[in-house]
Amino acid sequence: MNDALQPDLGPLIWVKGEIDRAAAQAAEEFAHYVDAPDETSHLRCAQTHIHQAVGALGMVGLEGLARFSESIEALLAELHKGNVSISLTTLDLVQNAIAALRRYLEELAAGAPDQPLKLWPLYEKLLAERDLSGVSPGELFYPDLGLAPRALAAGTSLSREERFSRLRTARSRFEHGLLAWLRGAAQGRGLAEMGEALATPEALADTATARAFWSASLGVVDALAAGGLPPSLALKRLWGRVGTQLRRVSMGSPVVAERLVRDVLYYVAITEPVTDRLRALHSAFHLDALIPASPAGGAAAPLRAALRGLREPVHAAKDAWNRFCAGVAVGLPQFAEACRLIAERSHGLEIAELERLCAATLEIAQWLRKDPLQHNEAVAMEVATALLLIETAAEEDAEPDPQLSRQAALMSERLGCVERGQALARLDQPLLGEMSRRAQERLLMGQVAREILNSLAIIEQTLDGYFRDPGRAPELGALARPFREIEGALAMLGQDPAIALLRECEARIAAFESGAGEPADTSRFDDVAYKLSALGFFVDRLQHGAADLDEFLHPERRKPAAAAPEPAGSVEHELERSKDETHALIEALRARPDDERLRAELKSNLETMRESASLVGDVGLESRAGQVLAELAAAPSAEAAARVSEAAQEIAPVVEKAAPAPATQEAIDAELLAIFIEEAREVLAAIAAGLERSRAEPHDQEVLSTIRRGFHTLKGSGRMVG
Repeated sequence: MNDALQPDLGPLIWVKGEIDRAAAQAAEEFAHYVDAPDETSHLRCAQTHIHQAVGALGMVGLEGLARFSESIEALLAELHKGNVSISLTTLDLVQNAIAALRRYLEELAAGAPDQPLKLWPLYEKLLAERDLSGVSPGELFYPDLGLAPRALAAGTSLSREERFSRLRTARSRFEHGLLAWLRGAAQGRGLAEMGEALATPEALADTATARAFWSASLGVVDALAAGGLPPSLALKRLWGRVGTQLRRVSMGSPVVAERLVRDVLYYVAITEPVTDRLRALHSAFHLDALIPASPAGGAAAPLRAALRGLREPVHAAKDAWNRFCAGVAVGLPQFAEACRLIAERSHGLEIAELERLCAATLEIAQWLRKDPLQHNEAVAMEVATALLLIETAAEEDAEPDPQLSRQAALMSERLGCVERGQALARLDQPLLGEMSRRAQERLLMGQVAREILNSLAIIEQTLDGYFRDPGRAPELGALARPFREIEGALAMLGQDPAIALLRECEARIAAFESGAGEPADTSRFDDVAYKLSALGFFVDRLQHGAADLDEFLHPERRKPAAAAPEPAGSVEHELERSKDETHALIEALRARPDDERLRAELKSNLETMRESASLVGDVGLESRAGQVLAELAAAPSAEAAARVSEAAQEIAPVVEKAAPAPATQEAIDAELLAIFIEEAREVLAAIAAGLERSRAEPHDQEVLSTIRRGFHTLKGSGRMVG
C-alpha cells in the first residue's frame, strides 16, 4: 500500500483510548437497554457515547469510519424516538456494528490499511433499518481528493458567452447520448456521444477537483465501453446526477459536489484500468489501495467471523508476552487473561486443531503463573510462534489456509513438549519456520527497545538534574556509557538517522559539561530534551512495526501542507447555506402566510435543495425537501404554512452534522488538550500507585522504571500539546 494512504498512527494512537472508552461505554449502555427495553435512557447514553467517538474519528481524519459511526448514532436516535420498531434483528445489528467499529479501530492501530468499504454490508443494513435505500458504497469511499493534479488555467481565451455556449452544447449532447445508452438499442453510439460531451467541461474546468470529476466521469464511460462495468440501476442514477452537475455548470455554477466526485471515482476504482485514462486515475488517487479484497462467501462466513473475534485478545496477548519476555513481571497475568479470552472465543471454530492450540496457550500461561522461573528462551520462542499462527488465522479474510489444521496441531504438540520439559524437534514446515523467525525478531525487537528506553531514562534523569542545577555538570560525563549502549542497539537495528540524532544530542551534552559555570541557555536544554523525547517515542513505535523518526521530530509534517484554496466551494457547502436560508424563509412564511413573494422564494430554495441533495447522494433529504414542496403547493393559508413548517423540521436532522469538525485550529488544539488531560490523569494515577509500591518495596527497580516512564510520557505528550 502506498505510504500516503497509511493512516497516521500518531494522532490515532493518541485519541484511540478516548474512542475505545466511548465505544465500550456505548456497548455497555446498549447491553443494559437490551436487558431492560423500558429503560430508554440507556439508548440516549449509548447515542451520546457514539457521538463522542464520531467527533474523535473526524478529528484524526478517519472520515469513512466516522460516517459508519454516524449511522450507528442515527439508528440509536431513531430507536430512542420510537421511529424504528425494536426487534431482535435490530438489537443484534446495533451490537454487531459497535463491535465492528471497535475491531476496525484495533486493526488500524495494528497497521491495517484504512478501507472503510469493509464495513459496507453492515452500513447498508444500518441504513435499511431507517428505511433508507438506493445508497451507493461511495458513502464509505474516501479517496484523497487533494491528490487531484492541479488544473491548468483552462478556457482563458474564451469569452464568457462562448464558454457557456460550449457547455450548453455539451449538456445537450450528453443528454442525447445518455438517452441512447438508456434505451439500449445504440449503447455504443450513446457512450461515444457522452464521452465527447464530457470532454468539454473537462477541458474548461478551472479547479483540480472539477477537472478530476469530469476526467473520472470519462473514465466510467471508458469502463462501460470496454465491458468492465455492467449497466445497472445504480449507474443510471449516477449518470442522472452527472447530468444535473453538467446542467449547473452550463448555467454558471462553478461548484462541484464532493460526494458525487467520490461516487464517480468509486466506479473507476472497482473496474480494471484498461485505458490510459483509467490507469492515470488509479495511479493519481491510489484507488487500488482503497478497495478491500473480496471476502469469500458461503458456508465459511461464520468461521471467518469467529476467527475475527480472536484478533483483539491475540493482539493483547502478543503485547503482554513481549513485555513479560522483556522482564516486566506484570505482563504475565495480563498474558494469562488474554489467553483466557482466546480460549473462550475459540469454542465453535470448527477447526478442532486450532481450538486445541488456543487452549494450549492458556495452559502454558497457567503453568507459568504457578512457576514464572520456568520461562526461558525456548518457551519465549514457542509461545510467540503459536500466537503468530493464531493471529495469521484470525487476520485471514478469505478461506482459511488448508494447512492450518496441520500447523496448529504441530504447534500444540510443541507447546506440550515445552510444558513437559521435552526436547523440541527442528521446525520443517516453511510457514512455521517463517513464523518462528518473525517471532524471534519480535522478541528481539522488544528486548532491544526496552534496553534503549531504559538507557534513555537514565540520560533524561541525569539531564533533568543538570537542568535544575547547572552546577551538576560533572555528572554528565557518566552518560557516555548509556549513549554507547543506545548507539550499539540502534546500529544493530540499522537505524542510521536515529544514530545521527543520538550523536548530535551527545555532542550538545558534552558542550554543556565543558561549559560548566557559564550562564545557562534554557533554549538549548529544551531542544536536547525534545529530541531525546522524540527518540524515545520513535523506539517505542518500532516495537510495533516500521516507524519514521522525522514524524516525531516534526509532527507538523505528518500531513502535507494544504494546497491553496480553490476559488470554488462545493455543493455540500451550498447545501448548508441553503438549509439555513430555508428555515429563515419558513419562519417568515408562518408570520405572513399570504405573501406570494415569500412562497416563490421558498419554492425556489427548496427545489435547489432537493437538486443539491440528489448531487450529494442524500436520499433522505431529497425526499423530505419534496414533501415540503408538496405542502407548499397547498392553498396559501396559515394552516398550510404551519404544515410546511412542521414538514421542514424533518430537514434539520438530515443535513446537520452529528459531529461538526472544529472550525478553527484553536478548537482542534482545545480538543487535543482535553484528550491529553484525560490521559494525563490516568498516567498520574499509575505514578501514584507506583509510588505506593516503591514505599513498600524500595528495591524494586521495575517500579521505579514504571514511574520514570510515566513522567517521560507526560513530558513528551505535554510538548505535543504545547
